[in-house]
Amino acid sequence: MTHEETRRVVEGYLSDQAGHWLAEEVELEDTCCSEIKRGRGEVAAWLRALTDKADGRRARLTIEDGRAVVEQLSSPAFAAVFEVDAGEITRARLYYTLNQRVTR
Repeated sequence: MTHEETRRVVEGYLSDQAGHWLAEEVELEDTCCSEIKRGRGEVAAWLRALTDKADGRRARLTIEDGRAVVEQLSSPAFAAVFEVDAGEITRARLYYTLNQRVTR
């Protein structure tokens, strides 16, 4: 994926959080609790639950070809790494600050 295609997919997902931006077989790794979620519905619900707790302020969006990092500074503070292929998010990994624990 080019830089522009990656930006379009990730910014599209961030703007509406609709599941159609996620691949059918998307995988999410939440490093806080060593959880792995698979599938569009399960991953979309997990990400929605996390972002519902945040205040919506995005600190930074860094994009490379096929990969994007979203840093969220509000509580909970986290970074999400998205991998993009063929116009969809295929993998996501969530990282938190050392003193941050997220309860669901």
